[in-house]
Amino acid sequence: MKNAGTEDAVQILKDLKLDNDTITRVRTLNQWIYRTILPEKTEIRRAMSQMEDSLFDDLLILKDSLGEPGVEKLERLKGEIRRDGDCLRLKNLAVSGRDLMEAGVQPGKQVGEELARLLDAVLEEPGKNQKDVLLGMILKGR
Repeated sequence: MKNAGTEDAVQILKDLKLDNDTITRVRTLNQWIYRTILPEKTEIRRAMSQMEDSLFDDLLILKDSLGEPGVEKLERLKGEIRRDGDCLRLKNLAVSGRDLMEAGVQPGKQVGEELARLLDAVLEEPGKNQKDVLLGMILKGR
């Protein structure tokens, strides 16, 4: 059986009149199913940050059902990340766009770029998700 490309799969689901949420979920799974996720917390946090928690769970189930080796370790590390409450999304970052603007970041595109940079740093090292640490990174970068 041939693997359908992401856009082929999306078109099939649209033709079947499936809802947008299902189409988005299938698109994401299709994009990630054959990507290797290294069994390292930073890599797992990066992957988890790209999708809803339940969708990441579904991705691991799918990878396991396809016989991908190492899924058990990914599952274990995923559980540790969740147990530790690691920040995975902008909404859980210890600073907001308003905080950055108060620290002197220009409103608009630059705020978004700085938030993305800070989230990337927190995905790398979750201990950095503290307001004073993140604002210090902003001020140091100026």
